[in-house]
Amino acid sequence: ETSFMPSLSLQWDASDAAMMYASYARGYKSGGFDSRSNNAPENGGTFEFDEEQADSYELGAKLILDDGAAELNLALFYTEFDDMQISTYDGVLGYNVQNAARSVSQGLELDGRWLLSSNWFLRGSFAWTDFEFKDFQGQCWFGRPPDAADGINCDYSGQTNNLIPEFSGALSA
Repeated sequence: ETSFMPSLSLQWDASDAAMMYASYARGYKSGGFDSRSNNAPENGGTFEFDEEQADSYELGAKLILDDGAAELNLALFYTEFDDMQISTYDGVLGYNVQNAARSVSQGLELDGRWLLSSNWFLRGSFAWTDFEFKDFQGQCWFGRPPDAADGINCDYSGQTNNLIPEFSGALSA
């Protein structure tokens, strides 16, 4: 397989204490074979899964504040996935790999550091992430009854993926 993966980054040093950037990148993960798949073809199963492609856009800034005693970084991101590779637990033998037709991840990330004194340093981070399957009908997660039009699979369109928190953060001193 071959894939064209362009990347473009623009940076503007607004001052000695402020840098802003914009970037675009295309990512790619090759397809493959799931030799452990035990989902029968008539139930939507397959031993082969397609390649995944992601187009990612980011706007951000890196700022130095308080005469160099503090730093603040922020980033807005938006990523579109085509044929995202998803592993779904089947409740029997393990995980089956399949492709979600379309999904989007977008959000905001902030992190910073501040030297309060010669003995105190404060660090913090915050992230808001909005992930949504735009078009995905596939094997049901273990214990979930089928609700797709085919009566066999589950329709995850409009839902988020597992283990993606909407908000996360950390604070330390």
